[in-house]
Amino acid sequence: MRKLLALAALISLSSACAITDYPVITDQDQVRQANGTHVVNTTGRAFIMQKVQVASFIGDTSFNTVSFVNQDQRGNQTLYTHMNIGLVANPDTWFHGTVYMNDDRNTCWNVRAANPVSGDVSPFDFDFNANCKGSEALAVLVSFAQRSQEAGSDGNNGNPTSPGSDFGGRGQSFAGVTVQQAIAALGQLDAAGTYGSYAGINGYRMTVTPANFGVTLTSSAGASTTLAFDGVTLTYDPVNQRALIDPRGSNAAAIADQVADWVDANGRNATLTLTFLGTTARFNASLFDAAHYRALADRL
Repeated sequence: MRKLLALAALISLSSACAITDYPVITDQDQVRQANGTHVVNTTGRAFIMQKVQVASFIGDTSFNTVSFVNQDQRGNQTLYTHMNIGLVANPDTWFHGTVYMNDDRNTCWNVRAANPVSGDVSPFDFDFNANCKGSEALAVLVSFAQRSQEAGSDGNNGNPTSPGSDFGGRGQSFAGVTVQQAIAALGQLDAAGTYGSYAGINGYRMTVTPANFGVTLTSSAGASTTLAFDGVTLTYDPVNQRALIDPRGSNAAAIADQVADWVDANGRNATLTLTFLGTTARFNASLFDAAHYRALADRL
């Protein structure tokens, strides 16, 4: 059922988000076997698998974020966001391959975030590598309340009697959206989109408008603004669990400027509320500084 949560593609804005907070990874097989909660020691970085891979276009370049977590035997983590950068003209470069559980990370990190079990000052503290290509395309920092799915090694904390696994994951709700709600949203794609081919992806294609997609930013003081995206082309491939966001010809640049103004007035932390075809998700997020969004607007 995990793959049915295609709504997460829009909700997590996966092509433009960096993960700065993530739950402790445990081995669910160990729990079911009544051996206690086994905290996974990833012995290096594990690949955080997106429920749906999302790529977005800016000019002639495609961007697709790839996230990793390095967790020790106590659950202390360091999270890394990398950017898979491709060419719009070459669809083979748009997505990070996952058929072989590809954990390729031989690129610079765009965002790095410490996530200790205790003493964490903020879920949104991070280091930003402005010199790493692709950092300019990031739009939001997110804190995950639930695990997505991970692939990697388990050093098993040195315990020879309870073997660890080489693959971990579980499907569940995301940002308050249950599997049933995601299925309900998917059931509306026939009415909202046209099945066909767009820019090398076969799937449902629809134009995002305020009528079918809503985004709201709300500050801790209650200040709120609606980001009325209009003209963005969204294509979702249900077979390969991939989505493409094409903002060319839309009002995305104006939206980026609007976010910059909101950050100037309200600060960087916000509650992000997204509604897609009547299904709403809500999660805590943090934004970059206003200058980042103004620079992004110039590129869009």
